[in-house]
Amino acid sequence: MILLAGDFRQTLPVIPRSTPADELNACLKSSNLWKHVKVLHLSKNMCVELQNDQSGNIFSKQLIDIEQSTGESRIYKSVDSVTNQDDVVNYPPEFINSLDLPGLPPYNLQVKVGSFPVRLAFAMTINKSQEQSLSVCGINLENPCFSHGQLYVACSCVGKPSDLFVYAPVYILMVDRSKDAYIEVLKALKSVVSNLMPQRIMVDFKMAFISAYKDEFPTTEIKCCFFHFQQCSWRKIQSCGLQQMYGDDVEFSMQIRLLSALAFIPTINVIRTFEELIDSTYFLENEELLSPIIDYFEDTWIGRRNRNNRRRSPQFDFCMWNCYDSVLKHQPRTNNAVRCWHHAFNSALADIMLRFENL
Repeated sequence: MILLAGDFRQTLPVIPRSTPADELNACLKSSNLWKHVKVLHLSKNMCVELQNDQSGNIFSKQLIDIEQSTGESRIYKSVDSVTNQDDVVNYPPEFINSLDLPGLPPYNLQVKVGSFPVRLAFAMTINKSQEQSLSVCGINLENPCFSHGQLYVACSCVGKPSDLFVYAPVYILMVDRSKDAYIEVLKALKSVVSNLMPQRIMVDFKMAFISAYKDEFPTTEIKCCFFHFQQCSWRKIQSCGLQQMYGDDVEFSMQIRLLSALAFIPTINVIRTFEELIDSTYFLENEELLSPIIDYFEDTWIGRRNRNNRRRSPQFDFCMWNCYDSVLKHQPRTNNAVRCWHHAFNSALADIMLRFENL
C-alpha cells in the first residue's frame, strides 16, 4: 500500500516545452493506476484544533466553505480604447486587451457568483506553505489562483481568524462620500459575501464612513490611519500660522510631537499623560501660544472637561487613533499603501476623467 498525502490537483506536473494537454495527460488521474486509488478526505484541520481557541471552530467551518465553494462564473470585460483616434491602427483593441497593467483589473475579469470578487493569491507562496503551521499569515489576493484548493491551503496555515490578514482589493466608483453612499456600498459587499464580518478595518478620519461602518458592522474594530492623525495636527498648526515656528524652533516642534506620541502609549494612560503634558513647564509658560492647539486636541482627540470636571466624548475616540496595540501585534499603523494605489489609479485615469467632465 502506498499513501499519497496532500492534494495533487494543486500542482500539475512540470513538463518542459509541453502543452496544457500534455500536463493533464501526465496527471495521476490519467494513469491506469487511478482506478485502484482510494481517495480519503480529512475531516479535521489540525492547525485549528491545536490552537484551543473558541473562534477555532467557526474558522474551521469557514475554511470548509472556502474549500467547497462552487458557483456559476461570470465574465466582465472592460472597455479599452486609445485616446488619440489617429493611433487606432497602431494600437488595435486586441493588443490593448492583452495588456495586464499593475494595479488595474484585467480586460477579462472572471468572478464566481456567491464569492468575493478578488484576484487571488500567488501560487508559489501558497505551495511552499503547504503542511506548515504559521503564527501569522498574510495573503495577497491580487492575482488569481490557477489550480484547485490554493485559497484553502493559504488560509489553513493558521489556526484562528485573528492571525490571518488578507489583502483583497475591491474597485468601487462612488458618486459622492455621504453616509448614505457608504451604506449602499457596504450593503452591496454584504450581498456578495455571505456572513461578511471583518474583525478590523483601517480608515481615514471620515465621519460619514465611520458612522456608516458602525451601522453595518457594529462588532468590527475601527482603527484610523496614524499618518492622517499627524496630518490633522499639522493642518491645525498651519491654520494657527505656526508652521514657520515649527520648522525653526526645535523645542516647539518637539513639544508638539509629544502630542502625536500619545498614540503610542496604552489607551488607559492617554488622558493622564495628556494632562501631565499640558501641565508641564513648557506648556504653562507658553499657554497663550499653545492654547488653540490644546483646545483643538481636546475637542477632537481627548474630550473637553464639562462642568462636573468629567471629559466629554471627543470627535474621534482615542481607541481609534491609538497605535499601542497595533505595534505590539505587528499590525499596520497606516493605510498609506492603499493611498499610494489610489494616487496611481487616479493618475492613470486622469485623462479619462477629464474627458468625462468635458462631456
